[in-house]
Amino acid sequence: MSAPAAGSIGRRAPLVGVALAFAAFISLGLPEGTLGTVWPDMRSDLGRNDGDLRFLLVGYVVGYLVSSIGAGAAVVRFGVRHMLAGGLLTASAGLALYSVSSHWGLSIAAALVVGLGAGPIDTAVNAWATVRGSHVMNFVHGFFGIGTTLGPLLVRSVLGFGANWRWVFATIAIIDLTLAIAIIARGPTIERSEIAEEDAAPAPTGRFRALAVLLLYFAIYVAIEVSAGAWGYSLLTEERGFGDNAAAFVIAGYWLALTVGRFALGLIAYLPSVGSPAPRSILRISVVAIVAASAALWATESQVVSAVALPLLGLSLAGVFPALMLSTPGWVGEDLAPHAIGWALAASAIGSVGLAVFIGWQADNFGFTPVVADIAVLALALVGLQVVSELWLTDGPPPPARPPASRPAAPR
Repeated sequence: MSAPAAGSIGRRAPLVGVALAFAAFISLGLPEGTLGTVWPDMRSDLGRNDGDLRFLLVGYVVGYLVSSIGAGAAVVRFGVRHMLAGGLLTASAGLALYSVSSHWGLSIAAALVVGLGAGPIDTAVNAWATVRGSHVMNFVHGFFGIGTTLGPLLVRSVLGFGANWRWVFATIAIIDLTLAIAIIARGPTIERSEIAEEDAAPAPTGRFRALAVLLLYFAIYVAIEVSAGAWGYSLLTEERGFGDNAAAFVIAGYWLALTVGRFALGLIAYLPSVGSPAPRSILRISVVAIVAASAALWATESQVVSAVALPLLGLSLAGVFPALMLSTPGWVGEDLAPHAIGWALAASAIGSVGLAVFIGWQADNFGFTPVVADIAVLALALVGLQVVSELWLTDGPPPPARPPASRPAAPR
């Protein structure tokens, strides 16, 4: 899974396929950015408590976990295009179910179906981006950030026009259905030679130890990202005195900062005169910044500090997920990397659902104030994992140069 040089975003990937892969990640981010903001209206309509959001998050993550575990092997077998289209169609069905559900059980089922669709989308695009280089990886996750940024704004726009919250989910369902049709026709592909190469770099020593660290890193990181995005709106409106629109803009700012950070890293990596920052360097800087931002959010309930600290937390988180993805081939070996990506996404699901259940219990018993303490503790855990990775893990040898193929390999 060797990556192309900086500046080669379209060299081996048709631009239409690249654009559709980016659009798929916008659609993947939309529900995540939407759910926390739409929840107060949804909760009121369905007669639920504040903390019941955790059941929707659990449903989503269980579906995501089930579909992610074997998704890496499925990408190798069925190809990126088919995995993406299938995931989008499944997610569209779940979002449509959200839009017509009038019972709590159906809403949980809808979350489960959306999660079942999200797993293949996430795994397929990450596997595709891993072989394209760090600039594409950061751009891909930047487009995910666009989706999560647009989510709260979509909610406030729909509700501002007097429409029911159900139209939010119906709109995203239509977007996913449209994308699935386009991807079936012109979606992104990976060549077989990019998945399993005869000249791939040798497997690093201690790679199963590295895999354990990688999975734990993903689980804790995603728990922080999802918790801040999903529960931040309720924290701001119910504990820190923000109005609905002000809180929505702060949460949009959180996702926007994460997005801008990823695009900035992608642009830096894309410029041949600058080159790509080493993933390990990005992780070192990021974990320190995450601790600082989460500490500021925890230290005071000031509205000004909250409005600044949440976007700064988003910016601090920006580089972690792409850097971990790019570290995967070097840490666990190129042959294991496609499978490890699926397992890493499953670990991410476990981390986020575990914290969602805990925060939901806290919300019902103590309110939303403890959320910031949870995030701060997890930020310190990231520091510990980074220290472990510095002491135990190596980035692996650089992939060997590969001569041009005499004929194109069969696309996947």
